[in-house]
Amino acid sequence: MSNAPHDSESSSPDGMDDPFRRIAALERRVALLTRENERLETFLAILRHKTFGRSSEKMSPDQLSLLDPANPDAAEPADPREDPVRPRRHGGGGRRPLPDSLPRVVREVLPASTQCPCCSREMTCIGQDESQQLHLVPAYAEVHVTVRPKFACKACGELTQAPAPDDRPIERGLPTAGTMAQVVIAKYLNHMPLHRQAAHYARLSVLLATTTLYGWVEAVARDLAPVADRLLELLLRRTKIHADDTPVTVLNPGRSGTHDGRFWVYADDTRPRGGSDPSIAVFRFSAGRAGKHPGQHLAGFKGTLQADAFSGFDHLYRSGDMVEAGCIGHARRKLVDLVRAKGSPIASEGVRQIAVLYRIERRIYGLLPAERLAVRQKEAVPLLDALRAWLSERLSQVAPRSELAKALGYMNAQWDALVRYAADGTLEIDNLTAERALRGIAVGRKNWNVVGSDAAGRVAAVIYSLVETCRLNGINPEAYLTDIIARIGRTKIQALDTLLPFNWRPPDAGNPADPGRMTIAPHGAAAA
Repeated sequence: MSNAPHDSESSSPDGMDDPFRRIAALERRVALLTRENERLETFLAILRHKTFGRSSEKMSPDQLSLLDPANPDAAEPADPREDPVRPRRHGGGGRRPLPDSLPRVVREVLPASTQCPCCSREMTCIGQDESQQLHLVPAYAEVHVTVRPKFACKACGELTQAPAPDDRPIERGLPTAGTMAQVVIAKYLNHMPLHRQAAHYARLSVLLATTTLYGWVEAVARDLAPVADRLLELLLRRTKIHADDTPVTVLNPGRSGTHDGRFWVYADDTRPRGGSDPSIAVFRFSAGRAGKHPGQHLAGFKGTLQADAFSGFDHLYRSGDMVEAGCIGHARRKLVDLVRAKGSPIASEGVRQIAVLYRIERRIYGLLPAERLAVRQKEAVPLLDALRAWLSERLSQVAPRSELAKALGYMNAQWDALVRYAADGTLEIDNLTAERALRGIAVGRKNWNVVGSDAAGRVAAVIYSLVETCRLNGINPEAYLTDIIARIGRTKIQALDTLLPFNWRPPDAGNPADPGRMTIAPHGAAAA
């Protein structure tokens, strides 16, 4: 019986039986499943926080104190979603003063009698107390009627009449320029879909179909498309551009189903580097995320492209016309996710080191490029060298396929692009200029859910370009659109630059209470 076939086949030359091999295989299997389980737990924790947690990426002081108990505040990292590079404004919240440009309706409240109750003489005013309340006038609709009288000569029958004004944005159309601007601002800046706007106007006894409202929006985009194209032309002459994209769901008109679309933004905010050139943001829409789209949008650009590590940009760098600059904020975000999900001390240490780099950027915000470069070379470069050494050491210690290894591996693979900002005072530490420009679309997407068609996406891109450029330059977008919608038909192509947001001046620019300029008071500023 000892010579049974299965006995001879199951024995090993060195006398070891199969159970030992099976145990070793099971141990390897357990180790593999344990790593996979840890990966899935980390993924689930990150997904749970993104779905139900707060969007701010700041870590709690308790988490940071574990790194440096003696000085927990020293490790406070910047929050990329909260514009980490801009200097923080200190001071209490307080009530901000009402602007002087608002009209005042004064109500004087007098005592019942101004005769002295003691001697019956007339009392003299020695002062007054004043308080203010904000009163918002509800929206209302009015009809502008243009009357052109006709005159005739009784003797010879000669007729005369003034020509019709050419201030209609749409020939024989119903809306004024101000009406069209309000519809556009409500849709693209206040994120109110057209069917909600139609319901709002119905409460004002004005019945407008959503197709009519969209026709107005489409007319605005068609007329102002040359202005948006001119913005892109000027942007492509710069030496540095930020780029990013965000997905949207697009309907298939006349067919069932949807397809994926993308809004791309290309921007340059000159404020962080103290630049005198105006800031520009230009949007483009595409069906899909293929790399050919940014290639078409950026055709002719030669300079530094600051963006996330999207593979669709890789072919742009091969020719040598464009140089890649990375986003440390994007790399930091991956570490923050791991701190929240697993409380990883290695990820926390990485976040702490990056926070020190952001504090340097906060101090040099608004300085000229040469000054920023000098500070970075002196202070940031040694910190980046230390971060690089720490990264190499930790990569050799973590499990190769873990989420932490992926986060550290991303930094390692993108290192040259991530640190390029330290050698160029015109570059930023991250790509938040583009990410902030996309916030409006991210918020609006929760209201309108889908884009009606590819054509509607291109319409939206024109409006977003003008609205976001207005925001970057402190221009009131509603006042701007109201004026240029009325003027665009009478403006020659040679004078197109006068309609760009940063060149535009409202008709009453000489008035100190200029309605076209937005004055944003610092947080906690005292009343004037």
